[in-house]
Amino acid sequence: MKNTFKILAVASVIPLFSACAAFQSQGDEPSSSAQSAPVAIDPFAGFEQSRKSEADLAEQTRQDLIAMLSKLKNQHQTVIEPVNYIGIAVTDGKSQQSRQFRVVDSLEASLPLTLRKQAAYDQTVAGARELAEKLADERGTAEIRFSYNPADVRAQKISLAGGVSRTPKNNSVSITNTADAKIQRGVVHLIVIGGPVSNRI
Repeated sequence: MKNTFKILAVASVIPLFSACAAFQSQGDEPSSSAQSAPVAIDPFAGFEQSRKSEADLAEQTRQDLIAMLSKLKNQHQTVIEPVNYIGIAVTDGKSQQSRQFRVVDSLEASLPLTLRKQAAYDQTVAGARELAEKLADERGTAEIRFSYNPADVRAQKISLAGGVSRTPKNNSVSITNTADAKIQRGVVHLIVIGGPVSNRI
């Protein structure tokens, strides 16, 4: 306060300060209408992000295989199929809301058997393994399946022994080798299959 008011009695100054303080306190309080509304949280956000990361890797794996195998001289038996998707309905256990999602099911490729001892084949299998491990870590399991014509299995003495490998996060990837009469002679059919996706979160 200015110096000209110093002559006021202490008793008259205190009520003035008290009134000012009360007025200031009331002015600082936000009105209920000014308070922001609570932010709605999407219960499916994490699930959706996981499915998107799976799809991104599957599509990128396919493009990488196409780019690599396009450099081969003999391509007439080389086919990289589009990524297979399936639709599922997912329910949030807390809110009981349901939503439809498109999720990765599998990625398929057919390669000439003559590639089996070449770098391109090893790179293809490595790409398939990376995708399988991603799907396994997101879902718990995945499978890489190799299928051959029975005549090729006999002629080339292809082992049909399978096994299970573990991801760095200790999830399982099954390796399966099968003889299938529907497979063209001279071709190995490779498919990466994701494990089941839970329909509840």
